[in-house]
Amino acid sequence: MKGWLTRIQTLFDNLSLRKAVALALLIGLTISVGLASWGYLTEQRTALLQRLNSDHARIVEVLALGMQTPLWELRPEAGRNLLDAVMLDERVTAILVSSPLVPQFLETAQPERRQGEPLQRMRPVMFAGERIGEVLVEMDAGHLAVLLTEQWGQMLITGLLQLVTGTLIIFVLLRFKVMTPLRRLVRQSEDLAAGVLNRPREWQRNDELGVLGRSFEKMRCSLRDLVADLERRNQLLREREAALVNQTSILQAILDNMTDGVNLVDENLRLVAWNHRFLDIMELPTDLVQSGCSVDELIEFNLQRGVFNATDPERLRSTILDSFREVDTQPIRFTLAGGRRVDVRRREVPGGGVVSTFTDVTEELEARRRVDETRNMLETIVDAVPAMLNVKDRQLRYQLVNHQFLNLAQLERGAVLGRTNDEICGRQISPYPDERDQQVITTGKPLPFYEVVYDADTANPITVWTTKVPLCDADGRVTHIITVGLDISERKKAEAELARHREALHQSEKLSALGSLLSGVAHELNNPLSVVVGRSFLLEEQLQGSAFASSIAKVRATAERCARIVKTFLTVARQQETTRQPIHISDVLTHSLDMVGHRLYESGIVADLDIAPALPTLMADPDQLSQVFMHLLVNAQQALDSIPEPRRLRVSANFDAVNDEICVQISDNGPGIPRNMLHRIFEPFFTTRGVGEGSGVGLSVSHGIIHAHGGTITVDVPACGGTLFEIRLPRESAEGSVVQHPVIHVKPDGRHILIIDDVVDIGQMLGEILTEAGYQIDVAEDGQAALKKLDERCFDLIVSDLSMPQLDGPGLYKALQERNPRLLERLIFVTGDTLSDSIRDFLAQVNRPVIEKPFVPEEIRRVIELTLAQANGESSTTDSLFSFPHR
Repeated sequence: MKGWLTRIQTLFDNLSLRKAVALALLIGLTISVGLASWGYLTEQRTALLQRLNSDHARIVEVLALGMQTPLWELRPEAGRNLLDAVMLDERVTAILVSSPLVPQFLETAQPERRQGEPLQRMRPVMFAGERIGEVLVEMDAGHLAVLLTEQWGQMLITGLLQLVTGTLIIFVLLRFKVMTPLRRLVRQSEDLAAGVLNRPREWQRNDELGVLGRSFEKMRCSLRDLVADLERRNQLLREREAALVNQTSILQAILDNMTDGVNLVDENLRLVAWNHRFLDIMELPTDLVQSGCSVDELIEFNLQRGVFNATDPERLRSTILDSFREVDTQPIRFTLAGGRRVDVRRREVPGGGVVSTFTDVTEELEARRRVDETRNMLETIVDAVPAMLNVKDRQLRYQLVNHQFLNLAQLERGAVLGRTNDEICGRQISPYPDERDQQVITTGKPLPFYEVVYDADTANPITVWTTKVPLCDADGRVTHIITVGLDISERKKAEAELARHREALHQSEKLSALGSLLSGVAHELNNPLSVVVGRSFLLEEQLQGSAFASSIAKVRATAERCARIVKTFLTVARQQETTRQPIHISDVLTHSLDMVGHRLYESGIVADLDIAPALPTLMADPDQLSQVFMHLLVNAQQALDSIPEPRRLRVSANFDAVNDEICVQISDNGPGIPRNMLHRIFEPFFTTRGVGEGSGVGLSVSHGIIHAHGGTITVDVPACGGTLFEIRLPRESAEGSVVQHPVIHVKPDGRHILIIDDVVDIGQMLGEILTEAGYQIDVAEDGQAALKKLDERCFDLIVSDLSMPQLDGPGLYKALQERNPRLLERLIFVTGDTLSDSIRDFLAQVNRPVIEKPFVPEEIRRVIELTLAQANGESSTTDSLFSFPHR
């Protein structure tokens, strides 16, 4: 049903107005005429039927009244005429008069009259109040249909005439009143639709269509004016569009020719515009980048391809997106794969959106790096030049300076470059006046070397031998002035002190010869000192508890002191680090005063010793410190001899907890040292005494000893007069080491030891020391005799001298290496000569224990026990065995 309605509606919608109006009029008129005719006919039929029923009733009533007498009298002939009269009515088809006595009293019928269903009506016949019979009249209703048909035909003709007449009238009226003006309106609207705005339409009608037509005409005029205005505007827009397209093409060409990448995104971070350089820098394909593409998509694309050199991609993505939301004019630097670096700058644009520029700074940074490297290399080169160098431009601004120049000016490089002398603290920072620079600029010629004294009013003036050279461009114009200055102050000083150095060299040669002589003497003293020290120890052990024990102890102590002096001298001559041990400075100072106490007493000097209690221990060599203190005390004694009494000497020691140092001061009330000589007092061969009274070596050696201990020694002249030496020593020195002798007890058990020494007394003394210790001893005079004894029997240990005739210690070591390498780990060397380089190299190479002459029995026994224990696998301690030299 719905489909039919839809099709009917579609058909009706597609009908033309004329057909639709005609169909509507036809249907309307037909329905109205039909309804009117149907109503009229229905009314007529009802009226005819009512009239028929009325006539039927009257006829029946007349017959009933007319049949009273014939029925009463039973004379049918009397009533025949009445029936015939009634039958004259063509509507009557049959009449029946009946009585109870005669059922068919009278009857007449004309069946041909029946054209439809008949109407029958019966009425009783009454006479004297009694029912004497009945009358039945049958009438035909078919003639009503004929009458109605005739009337329907008349009504149809009339309706058709009305319909045609009305249709003609309406169509005429529709044509001239509606269709013709509608066609004009359609043509007018078609003209408007076609853009024909210059064809006017006159409307004289005052009806609605005329008003509509005039409205269309007004619309045409308005549209004409509007179109004309639009044409003008379109022309202007076309001109502007052409200019915009031209400008856009120019702008795009400019953008595409820029060395920087550019893009523009809207407030939703979607791409609006870009140039080719942006695609090249960010390595984006052309088909991917489209207008409206989101920034997040581009970031994701590059992250997947690994364009960004990012260890945390999500953090990089967040950083890039945040840079759009919080726009900062400072560039953001990204490192792309392959090491390329890109600076991105963003700026908000009016109306929303962000414009970004992408600059590939890889080459710029590389060029800057090369420039920096070149500049650094140039600065390094000029800094390496052993002269003061600076370069100024024509405005006399410093463009290049080196370290020598900055050290002279006592300024930083940043405070000098780009400034003139007047701008730098308002002072002349170089010894070269600006007038000389102007002279070079004016003449274009270099200045010959000349001397300038800088800081002439100070104690250490600087003499500079300098020159200025112009640097010119291609046109010969002076652009820069190069100034080179050589500091010849030291050369001046060297020339002044050349004579003194010649004298010092002469003294050095004498001292060297004296040192060699003393070294030889010390070496020659080692053997007899070894015998004296060893024998004194043996005698002290043998005579314990006797009346001679104290005398022997004094002899032993004196011999030990001689041995320490010789060893100290050899140590200094070797110029090697000495072995240090924990000491109390109070003991060393007391011992030093005791050693020179007799000399001080003879000179009438009152010595005052002030040592703070509970001083911490030091890691030091007591013999060397004693040598320093004794030298200072002797110097003070010699200085005080030249002044009258009272002569006072003060020695003090205290602990400086702030600096963690022990401070020793030795002062006197002597004549003191001239202040102009204080800075040279510790120079080698410098002395304040007269010729032949001093060598100038003692204070230099003392300075070296204190410095080797990590301390300082200074000298001052107090206001009250005299001289004050101050020595500061750190509580614990990192240099040196403490020899810790492991305690290992090895039972002799008759072990055989071979002693080899060309000095018979030393060999015998060693034999006696070791025999008393429980060892079995054989003695050989040299290396050859030792090899024979080694061939005859086995020995548990070999103690050999290094310097021997025929076959010395190194030769013996080589022979044992070839014949019996097992004995090498049981070999101990004894020597009194460790000054020669060959001996020192040999001992460092073989790494065997060494006992220096002179020695004491405890040292011999300890080294032998340690060596035997180590050789037999009874100890892994070798530090004390193989350190050189042993003390």
